[in-house]
Parts: sequence; structure tokens; C-alpha cells
Amino acid sequence: MGRKSRQSRRSAERRQQQQRSAQQSQGLMPRWQLITGGVIILAVAAFLIAIVTGVGKSSGSSNNLTSAATNGQNTAAKIDGTIGCNAVMQITYHVHAHVTVLDAGKPVLFDPHAGLNYDHDCEYWLHAHDSSGIVHIEAPQKILPTLKNWYDVMQEPLSPTQISTAKVKPGQHLKMWIDGKPYTGDPRSIILTDHKDVWLEIGPPFKTPTKFTGWPTAQ
Repeated sequence: MGRKSRQSRRSAERRQQQQRSAQQSQGLMPRWQLITGGVIILAVAAFLIAIVTGVGKSSGSSNNLTSAATNGQNTAAKIDGTIGCNAVMQITYHVHAHVTVLDAGKPVLFDPHAGLNYDHDCEYWLHAHDSSGIVHIEAPQKILPTLKNWYDVMQEPLSPTQISTAKVKPGQHLKMWIDGKPYTGDPRSIILTDHKDVWLEIGPPFKTPTKFTGWPTAQ
């Protein structure tokens, strides 16, 4: 009896110890799950907030750029207070003029990138696509730019005695033609309209003006 009693007590104590361990485990598990769940919930919430905030900022920036482009807002100061510079091409008013410049019979060509403002990543309403002499006039509304505006965009001199790098030397003078007809006014006052063909020549020698026919076929 005594031996059985000892075994019974040991079995009972073992069971009690197992029960206590089980109770402790049961008490810890919910607490651990609660802490872990809380951490996960906080992480997910922070992630969602970051996404929503980022999208809102991106959308806001996009809307601002879209609004600026739609309203013809300039990204650089206007040239002569009239010629704007936009990050997107303006096609509401899109026409072309052509300017030929000769210095003693030799062509003085435009920079093919004239009209691009790299500092502000924009394109002026007057610009070139190549060295053909075509001035592209692309604006959010109809404008009547002058030849002076164009040379100011290019940051080059224009006067009765100098056109870009070409200067009137002793014994020379400037001759001008507009649409094949002689012009004796100030070159800076020439208005650039659709298919206006301007011919400026410092000489002698002088060449006979030829009609320009290489207009873009598409607007």
C-alpha cells in the first residue's frame, strides 16, 4: 500500500505539474498571438498609409503638370514678354515661316536646336527642328511674332548692320525681300506669319532670291 501510495502521489504530482504547464502555455499563447497580431496590423497600416500618401502626391504633381500644360503656363520667362516656353508642344496655333540669310553669298544657318530651353526643359513658341531655315510657330493661341522675337529666342543679334554672325563690312549693305518682293524697312519689324518667306542678304555679292517650297506637309 505504501509503495502504491507513493506512486499515486508521484503520478498525481506529475499530472498537476503537466496541468500547470498547460495552463501557463494556454495563458501565454493568446498574449503572444495578440502582440504578434498587433505588430502585423500596425505594419500593414503603415504600408497602406505610405501608398495612399505617395499616390496622392504623385497624382497632385501630375494634375499640376497637366493643368500647367493645358493652360499654356510657361516653365521659363517669356522672351520679349510675349513668346512663352512650354514643356509640351502647343498645337492650337501651328504655322511656319522661312528665313534665308546669306553673307556674301554663303548661307548663315540656324542652330537646329534653336528654341529649346534645356535649363527649364521647355520649348519656345518659336523654334527650329533643323537647319532648313523654317521657323516653327506653335502657340496656345494665335500670335504675330516678329523676326526680332525669333532672334531674341536664339539669343543672336539682329539689326540693319548685323544678322547673327554676319556683319556688314565696308562697301557692303543689307538687302531684304519678303515673299519675293523688296523690303526696305527694319528687319526686326518683319512679322512672321504662315508661309512668310523672308530673304536677308549682306553683300555684294548678292544672289537672286528664290521661292522656298519645302514647307511641311503636315501641321
